Amino acid sequence: MTEEGRVWEYVGVLHVHSRHSDGTGTIPHILSAARRNRLDYVVVTDHNNLEAGKWQGWRDGVLLVAGVEVTPTANHNHYLALGIDRPVTPDRPAAEYVDEVRARGGFGFVAHPSDRGSHYLGLPSFAWHAWDVPISGLEVWNFLSRWVGAVRTGRDLVRGLADPRNLVAGPDPQDLARWDALGKRRRVAGVGGVDAHGSPGMRLRLLSYARMFRMLRTHVLVPVPFVGDDAQDTGELLGALQAGRCFMVAGSGPTARGFRFTARQGPACYHQGDEVCGEALLEVSLPVDADMRLLRDGGRLAEGSGRRLSHRVDTPGVYRVEVHRRAGRRRQLWILSNPIYLRCSRRPVRHGASPV
Repeated sequence: MTEEGRVWEYVGVLHVHSRHSDGTGTIPHILSAARRNRLDYVVVTDHNNLEAGKWQGWRDGVLLVAGVEVTPTANHNHYLALGIDRPVTPDRPAAEYVDEVRARGGFGFVAHPSDRGSHYLGLPSFAWHAWDVPISGLEVWNFLSRWVGAVRTGRDLVRGLADPRNLVAGPDPQDLARWDALGKRRRVAGVGGVDAHGSPGMRLRLLSYARMFRMLRTHVLVPVPFVGDDAQDTGELLGALQAGRCFMVAGSGPTARGFRFTARQGPACYHQGDEVCGEALLEVSLPVDADMRLLRDGGRLAEGSGRRLSHRVDTPGVYRVEVHRRAGRRRQLWILSNPIYLRCSRRPVRHGASPV
């Protein structure tokens, strides 16, 4: 909950690889692509190293944050670890490195959980298998993973290089269903990852950083504005991501800045990622007209077109919003919110408290 519901919004991308692992670009190259796209932040998560941490902080208007994609030798159980100061050992049970990240004061997101790979491209599956681990964050939408999984023929490849969005209409439905199910037991923050590598092996750089940064962005909502201080602003950004106070936006169409999904109980205003109890008025607002869908536990609850949607609820559940708009002849998912959780507790549970 924030005073009078006021928050500040910043836009960036997560899950980016540099030459410090299997990306093709330097950190300055990545920062340049972020500036070209007018991003506020970029999160670099190289495989099993934190070399990008040497660049962490504000760099000519872009806040760079360094994390690690914990990458075991086996193809599965990749984990985006943030808020740690050194890499963790990857080749062991996933529960152990997830616990170690938490013990160091960090947190993380399961990377490309339902990755399918591509037989045509010769890429294996990099799916997450350790669902017995009590995770608190999920990369609900990994753009590159979805793109690769859709390339089954040469025609698919041509279409996907002409416009990557031809192959990616949204997150994997399996990941959305799992996210909804996990949210019934505990808060699980969701983010979108571009998984940008800078077109490895492709001289024309058809999947360049600059192009991929237009495919999928994560907007964060923070309770105080950035002030230009490296440590303070990085802390605010990471806190918003960990709490799920963020939403995912696809494409480079009309601005999504100003999208809000809140729960009101009298004068109190709760945001995405919050838990509330009792009856609440859920409100959705948009900067431009679009088709809105309110879901509870993955099922449709209410729909509307325009810029406003409100619905009063009193049934416990995981409430989230999907916004669709038309891009040419196609109707595509544009905005995907994090949930607001309606619980059975006697009083609201705010950030920092134990989850129900």
